[in-house]
Amino acid sequence: MKCYKHKTPFTSRQQASILRLYVEQQLTVLVTAKRLRLSAGRVFRFLHERGVTRPRGSGRRKLDPAKRKRLESELLATPDAVLARRYGLTRERIRQIRQALGYPSSRIVRQEWVSRARAERQQREKQERQRAKELRQQQYRVDRLPAIDRLSDRWKSGAPIRELAKEYGVSRHCLAARIQCWRKLYPEKFPYRFARMTPAWCQGVEGLWRRFWQGRLPAINQLSKRWKSGAPVRQLAREHGISRDMMQNRIRRLRKHFPAKFPYRFPPQSPRVPGAVVIQRS
Repeated sequence: MKCYKHKTPFTSRQQASILRLYVEQQLTVLVTAKRLRLSAGRVFRFLHERGVTRPRGSGRRKLDPAKRKRLESELLATPDAVLARRYGLTRERIRQIRQALGYPSSRIVRQEWVSRARAERQQREKQERQRAKELRQQQYRVDRLPAIDRLSDRWKSGAPIRELAKEYGVSRHCLAARIQCWRKLYPEKFPYRFARMTPAWCQGVEGLWRRFWQGRLPAINQLSKRWKSGAPVRQLAREHGISRDMMQNRIRRLRKHFPAKFPYRFPPQSPRVPGAVVIQRS
């Protein structure tokens, strides 16, 4: 029984698919027929009747100057296979054009292409991870916001840090660090209780130092009398139950605040001047 399937015309959908694959995507007749599951002969006959077939054979296809210029501009960033499919040339012809212009081979371009694509993918994944991290942190802050509001209300009511730390079951330093961290995010929720670096604040600090030194003044006077009497540092350290180095550091700090109470037993040596006479103590 004879078969007249090869005489059956293509449907409008098949014709549009053939023109799209062959003309727009620059695929070959065999690849187009294989993708659409059609006969290669029928596909070629249809394209030939439409007058859109590309020249075949070993003859060189001439490109117009505009396409040739566009092709040369894409040689540095596009492999030969993509250019051959895009401009309807063979890969060998693309290689010859590349070699004539002195451009690197398609293998180098392909390696750079793969490296660039990998770097872009890694950068995109890094940005996605960063965005996901920011979303998690934002969600974490939203979940913690009721507890922060309760702590803010207690903070604004004037409750001391020691009492708040006892309520939350953490140490005083831990709660102070949390308040300092949340103050950077929500400055209106945790305002400063005292104005910083104002004259009143400076007077308060000076008053604290004054009361501190007044409380230690009797012991300082007693140590100053022993020091002026000529008692050695080792004996003073033994009397106070501390080491010799600790006593020296303590006298050095006290001399900074009370130079009249702890004068130098020997004048500090000045930097040596070339040609100066050095007097040694006996």
